[in-house]
Amino acid sequence: MERSSDPQAGDAAADTPAAATAISAHVEEIERLRGRLRATEREHAEVQAALAELQLRLESEAPQCNQFPAGCCTVDADGHLSFVNRAAMQLLGLTSAKPGQRKFASLFGKEAQTDLADFLARVFAGEAGCSCELALAPNRRRERRVLLLLGQAGGDIRQCHLALLDISRRKRTEQREQARSKVLELLASDAALREILEAIVLGVESSDGNARASIMLLDRRGDRLFTGAAPNLPDFFCESINGMDIGIGQGCCGTAAFTGKRVVAENIALHPYWRNWSEVAERAGLAACWSQPIPGASRKILGAFAVYYPYPHQPTSDDLWSIEEAARLSSIAIERHRDAEALRASEERWKFAIDGSGDALFDWDIGSGSIFLSPRWYDMFGYPQNAFGDVLGEWRRRIHAEDIEAVMECLERCLDGNIDNYVAEYRLRCRDGNWKWTLARGLVVSRHNDGSAARMIGTQSDISERKRMEDELRELATTDVLTGLANRRRFIERISEEHARLQRDDGLKAAVLMLDLDHFKKVNDRFGHAVGDAMLVHFTGILRGQLRRFDTAGRLGGEEFAVLLPGASIAAARSFASRLRRAVESAPLGYKGQNVGMTVSIGLSSIDPGDPGSDTSLLRADAALYEAKSAGRNRVVVARNDA
Repeated sequence: MERSSDPQAGDAAADTPAAATAISAHVEEIERLRGRLRATEREHAEVQAALAELQLRLESEAPQCNQFPAGCCTVDADGHLSFVNRAAMQLLGLTSAKPGQRKFASLFGKEAQTDLADFLARVFAGEAGCSCELALAPNRRRERRVLLLLGQAGGDIRQCHLALLDISRRKRTEQREQARSKVLELLASDAALREILEAIVLGVESSDGNARASIMLLDRRGDRLFTGAAPNLPDFFCESINGMDIGIGQGCCGTAAFTGKRVVAENIALHPYWRNWSEVAERAGLAACWSQPIPGASRKILGAFAVYYPYPHQPTSDDLWSIEEAARLSSIAIERHRDAEALRASEERWKFAIDGSGDALFDWDIGSGSIFLSPRWYDMFGYPQNAFGDVLGEWRRRIHAEDIEAVMECLERCLDGNIDNYVAEYRLRCRDGNWKWTLARGLVVSRHNDGSAARMIGTQSDISERKRMEDELRELATTDVLTGLANRRRFIERISEEHARLQRDDGLKAAVLMLDLDHFKKVNDRFGHAVGDAMLVHFTGILRGQLRRFDTAGRLGGEEFAVLLPGASIAAARSFASRLRRAVESAPLGYKGQNVGMTVSIGLSSIDPGDPGSDTSLLRADAALYEAKSAGRNRVVVARNDA
């Protein structure tokens, strides 16, 4: 055979084994990829089968879940709802039990998104006992709701099961109590009327995110309404109704102020009373309104409180109670403001023409010392007419010892010309021995050439009832509504006062206790919040029975309490705490024929005058309380630096 003389043919022959090897490797790579694809397809089929099995199980268990009074739902790892029972449908405002690809987060308001994402992350991470309180997004098919979510992840961590509890009523009650306390604090501190009225409006709005409220004030003539507070209504709408006449057919507020009765317009566009304002209401996004008249103490109408909704809406009994309470608070604020205005005006007058006013009149000739008192003055304090010879001396002897210094100082400043008016509130002893609060107002109407006072005239009013109401307001502003103990703000004030007292005299002692009812949440969960509240009241009664007259007990929040023991050493405080712990343990709460056990954990600390702040001792007691809880509860632990 003849050898080829072509060199390229020789090279091709030499490359044949290498090409075969490359082709073989490529074939093997293709086979590996095919194997991996088949494995992926098998895994995908297994996942689909598992999901189908899960869906069948959920559908088979749905009738049982629908019997649960609590809402139940399932959320997958992508955040989609895969199952809801009938109760959850009602709570969430869903129309179908097959939510499909609906995102669970879409049911909640924007402000709740971060908390919801954190909650679901903790649930899918397998954290035990996950819970979260979230507000649903506003929806015309349901009232504003706040839900308590309890979560548990599934075994394969591809889904989680949630229980949904409606805590809207409790949250609304808490919000209203907070708003009411704020209003009472503003009233007790003599805040401006607009500030108080806005606080009342915002308090009503805080319990329902869809609501917008306003307060309209009746003018002095009693025939027109003007805006007193409407912080969240559009300006153009407020301008359109500002100065409106009252009368039937004058919107809800004008009609309510005229008739003295509540007026409800479930649909503004269709209501005849809104004929003149329906267009501006629509532009403002207002579709429903109800208005409550604001009555004064004499039943004279002071104005009207209104609530608006962005869609046609019928008020619930809870809505009506809320607006009635708001109208009552508004009445107190308006009347107090008008009383203050009247007082300021009367202080500026130099002549007091008060016949028939109910106030007493005095006329003092300063040079001779002669004082004329009107018959009303003697009647006010229970003395016979012209009972006093030395009127000035008898008057001074009947002023309360705690008040006389301030009264005489104010009087002297007015006589000397340093102030224009003599105005003093003080207690005067009546003939029967009781004390009556009185407001004295006087004006020097003539002076001698040297500037010394020659004559003063003035009035004296009985303000005992006003003082009683102010005391009640102060008490309400510093007292926990449920237990009657000092609230957190008042208790912190007492700690500060005691700390300052110890700094003035380092020989004194005092101690503070932090207390927490053990397993209180379980009682709430098992028996309901009504029983939880009853337990707090029951515990308060036991606590009061252990206190001395000058001790202070306060509720700091929830089931957490604190006690201030002035003059108590650590040993005495430990003895007090131990007695209280035993008393609580031996006095269970009776409920429907059964005893609900109750124990308390207590941490205590001395109050050191050298502490940098008045709350330092409270923090030490709180740390000791934490140790008591960690050590098994139902025990007393002394702070480390006091042990």
